[in-house]
Amino acid sequence: MRVVKAAAVQISPVLYSREGTVEKSVRKIHELGQPGVQFATFPEPVVPYYPYFSIVQSGYHVTVFSTGEEEALEGPNGLGGYVQFYPVNALAEAGAHVDTFTNWHPNVVVDRELITGQQPMSAEEFGKTLIAKLDSSSR
Repeated sequence: MRVVKAAAVQISPVLYSREGTVEKSVRKIHELGQPGVQFATFPEPVVPYYPYFSIVQSGYHVTVFSTGEEEALEGPNGLGGYVQFYPVNALAEAGAHVDTFTNWHPNVVVDRELITGQQPMSAEEFGKTLIAKLDSSSR
């Protein structure tokens, strides 16, 4: 079994400075590389003021919660609130090709260096895909 050294990074942003936060994050990545960390994840909102889904390059294939899954969680029979936008639509507007599968079933899409999972039911498949990708990159 191959062991991958990973880090879940919890850092605060440099307030009111996207550039400062990016510099801080890059320094942290370099710091983590010293003890041999091969994979690091940062909290999504660590970089302030970024446009949602701005990391998606036009033409990438991705997956995300389907509109049907989002709708099932809305309102009084769901989690009680309503989403401001449906991620499928926002990603498509950003130029992504969104590939969703049957609601509440695992779905992982790999396009170049980007790995996306449809929802929490995709966690196991996502993990296996990530490990395989890390294994292939270390050869």
